[in-house]
This record gives sequence, structure tokens and C-alpha cells, in this order.
Amino acid sequence: MTFMETNERLNLVRSDRWIAFDRANIVLNRLTSLMEMPRQSRMPGLMVYGSSGIGKTMIAKRMESLYPTQYEADIGVTQTPILLLQAPPAPDERRFYQHILASIGAPMWGRHTVSELEVRALSHLRDMDLKMIMIDEVHNLLAGSYREQRRFLNMLRFLANDLCASLVVFGVNEAVDAIRGDEQLARRGRVARIELLR
Repeated sequence: MTFMETNERLNLVRSDRWIAFDRANIVLNRLTSLMEMPRQSRMPGLMVYGSSGIGKTMIAKRMESLYPTQYEADIGVTQTPILLLQAPPAPDERRFYQHILASIGAPMWGRHTVSELEVRALSHLRDMDLKMIMIDEVHNLLAGSYREQRRFLNMLRFLANDLCASLVVFGVNEAVDAIRGDEQLARRGRVARIELLR
């Protein structure tokens, strides 16, 4: 075996690899059913939580890989069914909108207000025909004050409502407390909970 072949094999062994397990398949089935739902003004959502290191991020990445971005050459539009983002280290709307714009490759220049970033992000996301927003590490919201958490949750709900997209969040057990801070999300039943166990 050559040196190059050995390195390729080592890289393959060390790379992330999807290994299905029962609870992961349950979550993927729920996510798939959300993707197949017809659009409505209040799309249902999902919350996936559990201990650190049990595969939540891998489930999110697996789901994203099942619905890849596609360029429609005949109409000149890039369709992105799923947007997977990581929650910022603290509930910061400006940073989150900047992260959205960077992740979709939208050019950014100069300093913008939060409302200007919001308008730009929504405009791009509408053009992408987005059906699901997945946010990993949602427990990071707890790093902010109660008021900051509420504003950030309001922003997430607004994005999902405006785009008629399902909101899916992933986090550790404390994530439940972060999401519980928005009574409207809970009251509408927009966030169902699936607990992943070791």
C-alpha cells in the first residue's frame, strides 16, 4: 500500500460517519414529515435535546445532507430546502443575522442596523424556497439576560412565521429552559420534544 493510499484510508477512518440508531431514525422520520408538510402560516417545529455527545449535531447534518442545495439553471435560482445554523454564544440578533448572510454567501459590506440585516436576510431566504431552519446549540441562549433571551426567541419565531418554515432546534437538556421562555411557541405546540438518551 502506498503512502497516499494509507493517508486516504486514515482520513476516511477519522472523518465523521453516519451511524443510524433507533432514536436518530425517529428524529429523522419526524424531520422528514415536517419537510413534506404543505406550507401553512404556522408551521410545526421540533426540539431535539439530550446530553452532550450523543449525536444531535450528526442528526442535524445528516438531515441537511438529505436535502442538498440545488441550482435551478433554467430559472437561475438556488434552492436551499434546509438552513442549518449554530446559535451564537449568546442571544445576539445582529450576530445571528450576519451568520445567516455569511452562511448563504450573501455579500456583506459596511455597518448595518439589525432591521437592515433582517430585511436582507429575509429577502435572500425567501428566494431560496427555504422549508426548514435548524439551529444547533440552542442552549447558548441561556448565556444572555431574560430580556435578551425573549428577544432572540421572538426573532426565531418571526423568521419561521415569515418564511412559513419549520423551526427545529437542537441542544443539551438545558435547551428546554431556553425554549420554554417563549409561551407562544409552547402554546401553539410548535415545538415537540424528542429526548435522546445515552
